Amino acid sequence: MKIKDTIRERMPLAYIAPKPKFWKKTTILSVIAIMLLATIGVAVITEYYGEINTTMNVINCDGCDVIVYGTLNYDFGNICLDDTVWTKNKIENTCNEEADISFSTHIIEGNENGIQTAYYILDGWKSITLDNKDSNWDPITTDNYQATFEWNPCCSIFTWKCSGTFIPSTEYVLIYYADQPDRYVNWGGAPALEIATFTTDTNGDFDIAGNEDLDTCLPYSDDWNIGPDADYYVTDGYDHAKGAKIWLIPSAIYNGENDELTAWTPDAILFETDLIAYFDCDNLPCDYLVDTYFSYETPFTDPCYTLDPYEEICLFIKHSFTIEDSYSASTYVYPCPN
Repeated sequence: MKIKDTIRERMPLAYIAPKPKFWKKTTILSVIAIMLLATIGVAVITEYYGEINTTMNVINCDGCDVIVYGTLNYDFGNICLDDTVWTKNKIENTCNEEADISFSTHIIEGNENGIQTAYYILDGWKSITLDNKDSNWDPITTDNYQATFEWNPCCSIFTWKCSGTFIPSTEYVLIYYADQPDRYVNWGGAPALEIATFTTDTNGDFDIAGNEDLDTCLPYSDDWNIGPDADYYVTDGYDHAKGAKIWLIPSAIYNGENDELTAWTPDAILFETDLIAYFDCDNLPCDYLVDTYFSYETPFTDPCYTLDPYEEICLFIKHSFTIEDSYSASTYVYPCPN
């Protein structure tokens, strides 16, 4: 007897010669199951080699939504009464239209009167001016040497662009300049981070852009400019007391091997006029940086925040305490009430 004859003897007739209307009503998965049965037979099977389980999520691929990346659970253990706790989440509008969102924090455990919550948002691109400075460290306004540095402060990849005018036909290096504790003696960049190298055109103009996975935040945690003694809000009138310096320097005074300056020629450098911060969304939450960088920022208190089409933001949540207790809190992102 041939194998196919054995199969036909064991198989119910319905599986051998289904009627056309049966196929119309049967789902694709059922058809596949029937095909498998037609191959291996349907006798009672007491032994088998393995089992295949299939799990599927059926979604509407044409839809869009506001995505809160990483619904995270933070456990900070014991903290002091005067400490603050920060968390950070990335939120993205995947739609081609605006989306209004709001935030609400619920105290699950602990004294509701002993905890205060504030929200801070880093949205879209930020920009600062780079300028040459005189001996009093004031920007020189009698020439057209100046640049605009723009960056996305909160994303997985450090994304930036820079345009302006400086000395014509000169090669420059755009760097992040970190200060040492004894910065007036041990200077040079500590070492610096090279962002880009380029040459100005014959008019001195340039327009460059780029991105890089730094796998860290800016400034570095050991940069003097993020430490307790730095306060550029007071000393220099900057918008931010602490942060990272971005400089544009001639490549002739830059040691690529050690990533630092080799000579001090301030008249040939475009310096920062404010400090920046970059939060790597893959590193949560850069705790050495958030409290100091946002020290002069105003918390978000409006009932709604409007996300532009395809906009991505970082939501920073700050908890501070006035009463000792064991706390558990949950923050929700939801559509604005109608």
